[in-house]
Amino acid sequence: MHRADRTTGIRHGGAALRATAAFLTLVAILTAAVVPQPARAVAIGFIERFQSSGVAGFLSGSTLSNPGTGGADGAGDGYLLVATAPPLNYFLGAFNTAPRYAGNLVAAGITRMRLKLKDVGPTQAMEIHVTVGTSVNRWQYNVGFVPTPSAWTTFEADLTDSTRWTQFINLVPGTFTQAKQTHDRFHFRHDTAPYTFFADSIVADVGVDDVEMLNALSDAPPSPSTRGLALSVAPNPFNPRATIAFSLPEPANVRLEVYDAAGRKVRTLLAEQRAAGDQSMHWDGRDDAGRPAASGSYLVRLQAGQLVLQAKATLLQ
Repeated sequence: MHRADRTTGIRHGGAALRATAAFLTLVAILTAAVVPQPARAVAIGFIERFQSSGVAGFLSGSTLSNPGTGGADGAGDGYLLVATAPPLNYFLGAFNTAPRYAGNLVAAGITRMRLKLKDVGPTQAMEIHVTVGTSVNRWQYNVGFVPTPSAWTTFEADLTDSTRWTQFINLVPGTFTQAKQTHDRFHFRHDTAPYTFFADSIVADVGVDDVEMLNALSDAPPSPSTRGLALSVAPNPFNPRATIAFSLPEPANVRLEVYDAAGRKVRTLLAEQRAAGDQSMHWDGRDDAGRPAASGSYLVRLQAGQLVLQAKATLLQ
């Protein structure tokens, strides 16, 4: 072999080795993301209070800070302030990969995630969702938490019912149980349906406090409860009328609205106080002015107090 040929062969061989190493690294990453992990030190009962300074290891593309006062425990109690502002940082949310949040949630017996929220800036129509899983198999809680500016409110996500979660990252096939077994971070974000890899952008400020990972032996679920909140549309697709069934776990001020695919409100079906229990309304495929809506996909949005749930509806004219 000529020297030039040997040099070329070495160069090609080195490139092949680097490519093989990169492939094996990728396989290792993906395998770690789908193989159940040990229980590790997921901290049951630990409460992330944020104290008077610092952001406790949370990371984000949003702007994070700790005002040092005004948290859930009042003056002198800090909290995590998550903010977005134009022209950048339109995705509101944050995450933490510390061992107290990451690990095999099934083996550790984690059944709930809890946090307190407050709208601390100009009031925005934000919906905060928590997620579970990894960068290749991640699920988002269907119930959106709507913080208010008047007070800190405790919200809770139920990890025992997979029907209340939607997979929005599926780079590697995986189930909800596998997502819990390989959970790598506590993560929350503002988002509205349909849930995809990219969350909806918003200019807003939300305060976060008292983050907890809980098991079945922890204290009783707080109000407002997400258990029993349900929404469905039938038939679907429909023409000319759909029945929108919903269930409330407790009495609440309810808004039931229909939006088109561009996010424009088409119809307000209900806006009043309702008792707890199973209920239903009908949509006749018309807008608020009585005009027939066009064929296509619509979003039915149920807001009950500070909780939001959404469902798709397809109209065939």
